[in-house]
This record gives sequence, C-alpha cells and structure tokens, in this order.
Amino acid sequence: GTWLDARVTSRDAENVTLETLEGQHSFTIPADQLLLANALPEDGVEDMTRLNYLHEPALLSNLRQRFARDHVYTYTGKICIA
Repeated sequence: GTWLDARVTSRDAENVTLETLEGQHSFTIPADQLLLANALPEDGVEDMTRLNYLHEPALLSNLRQRFARDHVYTYTGKICIA
C-alpha cells in the first residue's frame, strides 16, 4: 500500500476526507482504513515501544526520521534495529 502524511478535513460515520500536508490533493477513504500518526520529537524515539500507534507506516516514519539525523540505532524493546 501507499501511505501519505495527511490531515483530516472531515469525517462521517463511514468515511474520512483527507488533505495532503502540502494541500495539493484531497481524497476520501473508509474510516476503518485510517492509520493515525505519532507526534514524534525532532529526533524520533529511540525505543519504538514508546510509540502510541504501532503499525508499519509509524515504524518506518520513526526510522526515517532517526536515520536522517544520523541516529542509526533504534530499539524495539530489547531488539536493536541498525
């Protein structure tokens, strides 16, 4: 699948309308497919068990943010991801 950072612009019982953070595109998806994003500190989080939302895009976003800041070691509990 494809994941985009977007903001919710409207919601009803079945669907959510999203707008990309750049504001260039708007689209509607079923509400049960919405994955919430974590509010990450500037350096990301060192231990991903501290993330509120644990799904593939959240984990990859944290790893991308940490790698961009040269924090090459990230943990998931006692497991080191390098």
